[in-house]
Amino acid sequence: MMSTKRQQKTVQSCDIVKRKKLNIDSKRKFYTHFEDLSNEIIYEIFDYLDIYHIYEAFSNLNKRFDNFLVSSTFPIKINISSMSKTNFQYYYTNILIPNKHRITSICLSNLFIVDFICSSPRIILTFIQLERLILDNIQLKYIQNIPNHLISLFNLHSLTISLIDKIQNKNNFYYSIFRLSTLKYCKLSFESYIRAKPLLISSNEYSSIEHLIIHNESTLDEFRIVLSYLPQLRRLYWNKLFEILRISTSFDRSYFDANRWERLISSYMPYLRIFDIQHNDNSYDQMTCNNLNNLFISSFWLKHQWFFTHQCYSRGYGKQINFYSTNPY
Repeated sequence: MMSTKRQQKTVQSCDIVKRKKLNIDSKRKFYTHFEDLSNEIIYEIFDYLDIYHIYEAFSNLNKRFDNFLVSSTFPIKINISSMSKTNFQYYYTNILIPNKHRITSICLSNLFIVDFICSSPRIILTFIQLERLILDNIQLKYIQNIPNHLISLFNLHSLTISLIDKIQNKNNFYYSIFRLSTLKYCKLSFESYIRAKPLLISSNEYSSIEHLIIHNESTLDEFRIVLSYLPQLRRLYWNKLFEILRISTSFDRSYFDANRWERLISSYMPYLRIFDIQHNDNSYDQMTCNNLNNLFISSFWLKHQWFFTHQCYSRGYGKQINFYSTNPY
């Protein structure tokens, strides 16, 4: 009798173990391990990571990932913001140089690394597949000759430059950028001296830029001249300033010249849909304020359905005009 009970308990225990094992096996079927992912999905994941972190995580992990890092052709993005000199030397020697033919994007903001790479612009020329270059918060001395060298990078279509010091000659700076024949996107952030020499109007040289962002105080004359270099421009953002044009300016009365705006838009922005302007001037007389009622009322403005108004008021010890769009859309 006791033997029979022991046998029953043994059978029940075995059944419980089997059921638990089956449950575990069935749950495992719903688990996906990273190494089970296809190459295509892993490439997609790597696209969000800097190559330095990819090497740190997957180097010498197994043969498959070693092949990814050494023999694969997936594009590499470089984003160096903070890194010690020792780590960068290893990074440069063991990662950047062996993979320079696969690098498509570089973002530099570390002063030491910018100094290392930009002090000799020819280093950038080794990245023959480079498509995007971001130079963030750098000194002017490091980019004096870089644009001239970038001409040889035929895949470069996106350029972002942010300077921490003032430009003496915007003429040369703009011209060096506009000469990059494959550029489609360009973002420039810089300060310049007020009396800087303006760019000469283009007669036979044009840029391929389609999307331009400029953070810099500029005159209307400079704005008009820059546009003469950009026949393919589709999107423009100028100075906290094509189908869309938004401008916020101060202290330059040439922005009140409606006839000049009409010629500028007709010649260089024939597809403009939205014209949104706000202009402030803190020095005016009553005649100037009254004359604003007769501006921007020609058939050109009525045809586009762009309307404007203004306010004239005293502020502190001075007087101010606030001129702005009422129906920019």
